[in-house]
Amino acid sequence: MNSQKFFHWIDHPLVQHKLNLMRRKDVSTNSFRTLLNELSMLMTYEVTHDMEVSTGMLMSLSLSGAVKPCQ
Repeated sequence: MNSQKFFHWIDHPLVQHKLNLMRRKDVSTNSFRTLLNELSMLMTYEVTHDMEVSTGMLMSLSLSGAVKPCQ
């Protein structure tokens, strides 16, 4: 197993803005959760935007146990 640790630095202005809003003492629980959701979407994009994408056939197991191609 590879013991290397990876670190991805994200310095996008929108990410910084959302983090600053989340750090405020007067932020409500609902606002915090909304900001966290938005932040997670931004971070997902930042971390995956340079990943290689490949195409291929994906097989799925149905509830009956039959293997079939995914649509």
